[in-house]
Amino acid sequence: MSALDILNANKDLIVEATQARITERLPRYALLNPAELRVQVEAMIESSLLFLEDDDADRLLDQFRVTSTRRVQQGLSISDFLQALFCVIPAVRKVIAAENGGNLHGVEGYTELETRIFDLFTTAAGMFAEVTNQQLRSKNQELNRLSQQQARYEAQLEAENVAVNEALIQANEFNQRVIESLTSGLMVVAAHDGIVNLYTTRMEEILGIPAERVLGKSVEDFSEVVNLDVAALVQRVRSEGRIGLTKLKLNRGDGQTISVFARAQRMYDAAGNPEGTVVVLDDITERELLVESFSRYVSRELVQQVLARSHKLDLGGELQTCSILFADIRGFTTIAESLNPHELHGLLNDYFRVVVEALTHHGGFIDKFIGDNVMAIFSRGSPEHAARSAVDAAAAIVRGLEALNVDREDRGQIPVHAGVGINTGEVMLGNIGNLDRMDFTAIGDAVNVAARLQALAGHGEVLIGSATVELLGEAGDLEKRDEQQVRGRSRPVRFFQLKR
Repeated sequence: MSALDILNANKDLIVEATQARITERLPRYALLNPAELRVQVEAMIESSLLFLEDDDADRLLDQFRVTSTRRVQQGLSISDFLQALFCVIPAVRKVIAAENGGNLHGVEGYTELETRIFDLFTTAAGMFAEVTNQQLRSKNQELNRLSQQQARYEAQLEAENVAVNEALIQANEFNQRVIESLTSGLMVVAAHDGIVNLYTTRMEEILGIPAERVLGKSVEDFSEVVNLDVAALVQRVRSEGRIGLTKLKLNRGDGQTISVFARAQRMYDAAGNPEGTVVVLDDITERELLVESFSRYVSRELVQQVLARSHKLDLGGELQTCSILFADIRGFTTIAESLNPHELHGLLNDYFRVVVEALTHHGGFIDKFIGDNVMAIFSRGSPEHAARSAVDAAAAIVRGLEALNVDREDRGQIPVHAGVGINTGEVMLGNIGNLDRMDFTAIGDAVNVAARLQALAGHGEVLIGSATVELLGEAGDLEKRDEQQVRGRSRPVRFFQLKR
C-alpha cells in the first residue's frame, strides 16, 4: 500500500492531528474559531491530496489563495502560516508510521511524497507572500489616497482658517469702529479682578481721563479722580443684575462739572458665566443746559416733551380730560397807568414769581403768559388728581400774593391782587399754528369757561366750575355762587368760590 493510499484512507486522522498540533503549538491560531479552523484545515489537506494524486494545481492554488487571504485578514504573519503548514508533516508521518508498524521509509513512495509536500509548502508560502504583498500594496494605495485626501483637507482647512482669521480680524475691527463711533462712553470691568479692560475714546472725552490712566487698572482708583464710584456700581450690578438709567453729576478730571446718564449691567461669556460689568455713560450736559435755558421761556415739561420726541413735530393733538387755570391781575390797566415801565416790570416779576412757583409746585403745565394773564394746564394723573392740584395751586397763588403784598406795602408799593378761574373738561391738547411756528395749548369749551370764570373773579377770588367741583369729592372749602350768563355761551354757568 503506497504512502498516498494510506493518506487518502486516513484523511480525518490527519486533519484532527494537524488541528490539534496547530492549536497546541501556535497561540495565535488557538484564538481562531475551532470549527472554522477545522473546515480550512480539512479543505487544505483535501486539495493537497488531490494535487498529489493527479497533479491538478488549480484547485490547490485556489485553496492556498483563500486560506492565505483569510489568514492575512486575521492578522497572522507568514511565519505563523508556515508553522501551521509544517504541522501537517508530523501528522502525516504519524499516520503512515502507524500503518506500517512504525517504519516510514519502507512505505512505497513516502520519500517522494514528503518531497512533494515540502514543494507544496513552498508554493503556499509564496502564495501567502503574494497575498500579503497585494494587501500591502492595496493598503499603501489607500494610505496614499488618504494622505492625499488629508493633504487636500489640511490645505482646505488652512485656507478656511486664514479666511476665518481674516473675518475675525475684520469683525473685531468693525466692532471696534462701532464701539468708538458710539456717542455713549463705554467701560468694561472684568468680573474676577475688577480690572478695566475696555475704555472707549468717548468715555475718555466724557470723564476727561485718558485711557492710559484707566486701562489695566482697578476700578478702585476711579473715585480718586472723579466722584464716580465705579466699584460701587459694579457691586450693585453683581447683586441686582443691572442698574437702570440714573442721572448723575460728575466732576471731570479737569475739574469741570457735567451731567450724565449712567447705566450698567452684567456681561456673560458663551457658557453663561459672569465675564464682567458694562458701564455706559451719556453726557447730557448740553441737553440740561438747553432744558434750563428754554424752561425760562416755556414750561420745562414742554421742553422735555420736545426733546424726547422720536418724530418731527406736527400740528396733531389728542383729546384729554384736563383742568384749566387762568390767573390775572385785577385792575392791571389802572395799575399800569400809574407806574413807570421800570416799576411795572418789577411788579410783574414779583407777581409771576409767586404764580409760577405755585403752579409748578402743584404739577401745573404753564401754557402761556398773555400780558399779566397766566394759563396753566393740569393733566397729570387721574382727572380727580388734576382737579385737586389745580385748586391747591390756586389757593397757593392767593396765599402767596397776600404774603407778597405785605412786603410790597412795607416798601410803599402798590399791592397785587389776582382773580383765578378753574374749570375741567375734555380738551384737544396739542400744537396749533403752522409748521414754521406753532404753540402747544389746550382748546375746548372747558378752556373758554375757565377764562370766563377768571374774568368774573374779584380781588383774591378763586372761581371753580361745577365740572371741577364734581371731581373734588369733599368740597367743604367751597361756596356755591349763583349761576351767571357769560359771554360766548348760550346757557348760564354754574360755579363755586373757594373760601378764604
